[in-house]
Amino acid sequence: MKKILCSVVLLFAFAGMAQAVTINFDNTEVPGISNSDLVTNQWNSFGLGISNAYWYSDSRDTFDQMGLSVAPVGATNIARVDLLGGVTTNSMDVQWWAITGTIYIDVYDAADNLLDSFSNGVGIGTTTLTGTGISYLTWREAGGFVQISGLSYDVAAIPEPSTILLFGFGLLLLGAFGRRRIKG
Repeated sequence: MKKILCSVVLLFAFAGMAQAVTINFDNTEVPGISNSDLVTNQWNSFGLGISNAYWYSDSRDTFDQMGLSVAPVGATNIARVDLLGGVTTNSMDVQWWAITGTIYIDVYDAADNLLDSFSNGVGIGTTTLTGTGISYLTWREAGGFVQISGLSYDVAAIPEPSTILLFGFGLLLLGAFGRRRIKG
C-alpha cells in the first residue's frame, strides 16, 4: 500500500509541472506567411490569438529578423496576443524592439486587470512581465514603429479529462483489490 501511495504522490507531482512555451513568430512556424501580411488566425494552433498586428521580416531585428508589428501603424492602435483555451501564465518574457517612438507592453488577466507594464524608447531588448494569471499581452506605440519578435512563458500541464477518468478508475481497482486482500 505504501508503494501505491508513493506512486500516486509522484504522479500528481509530475502532472502539475509547467511546460515551457516559446513562440518566435517566424516563417518556420507559419510557412507561406509574407512580409506585411495581416495576422489573423495563423498562430491559433500554437495556442495564441493575435489581433491588430502584421507579420514582418526586417534585418534590423537582431533576434531572428521576423515578428509582429502593430497594424495599422498609428499612435492609437493596440496589438494584442491572447493565450487561448483558458491558459494563463504568471511570467512572460517578451523580445521587443522599437525603430522610432516608444513601445508600451502590458499584460492583463482574464478580467482585464492590468498586471504589469513596460515601456522603452528606441532600442531592442527582452523584458519579463509578471502577474498572477496573465491571460493576454498588448503592445502599442507612441508615434513610431514597434515590434515583438518572440514570447516565452510557462503554463501548468493540465491533465485531459480522459486521463483523469482512467486514473480514477485505476485507483478504484487498486482500492478494491486491496480491500479484498485484507479480507482474504
